[in-house]
Amino acid sequence: MPLSSITPGAMTDAAATIRKEDAFISFWLHDEWTHCETYLEWAQAGLQEGGDRGFAIATSYAKQAVCRRIDCLLLYNHLLVFQGRPFPEKMRALTELGINVPSIVHRFAIAPRNTLEHDYQQPSKAAAENSVELADLLVRATQAVEDEGSIAVLNTSFGFQYLWHKGKEHVRLHTVSEPCLLIASYGQTPRVVLANPVRGEALQCLLTDFSASEAIEFAKLIRSHRTLPNHGNSRKSQYVLNEITSQMGFAR
Repeated sequence: MPLSSITPGAMTDAAATIRKEDAFISFWLHDEWTHCETYLEWAQAGLQEGGDRGFAIATSYAKQAVCRRIDCLLLYNHLLVFQGRPFPEKMRALTELGINVPSIVHRFAIAPRNTLEHDYQQPSKAAAENSVELADLLVRATQAVEDEGSIAVLNTSFGFQYLWHKGKEHVRLHTVSEPCLLIASYGQTPRVVLANPVRGEALQCLLTDFSASEAIEFAKLIRSHRTLPNHGNSRKSQYVLNEITSQMGFAR
């Protein structure tokens, strides 16, 4: 199918026409990034050590846990445009999606680490304890959201055959008869592709072309899948997702 580029707004409008009951889910960051729980363990170790070094360690890793969770939720919801932006902006974007990250998290779990790094002031025991406690609360409160994963394909009406032959995975895609939405928030070219085999066409838009407001509107649309009473999710490996996309003619 020929691939044509469209604007972010046009992509969101087109994506709204896709049947959203069924989705393929990706957890592409799960094995790439250090887990929040690991950072929290290190932060707790810092508290137990005590003293200037221990409290500095606790404060640093508490911030790492919070920032890692926020950035993961942004990427899992295709909000790449917020990468590199200040954390208050990232937190507001997630809140607009219904993922509440209160400002107190920035005040007590992020700002103390910034004071340590940029103002060269050691955190007190109380400040370190507050940072770790707030980080732990946020990680626990948002664990279920991260466990939802990232929607990589909407409308999975097509079928495919999965084989294991001679120690290797193989995927064979069957005929795609309905429009489907492919979302790749990873790789060298993060983008959205709407494939319409009925019309013999495919539309694409780079995720980096979305403005902040456009990205949030698109993310809201995709997250609406999770509110459908009959929605279904199927976790797929990156290999399977890459093969499906490649066999449709769109290498990720």
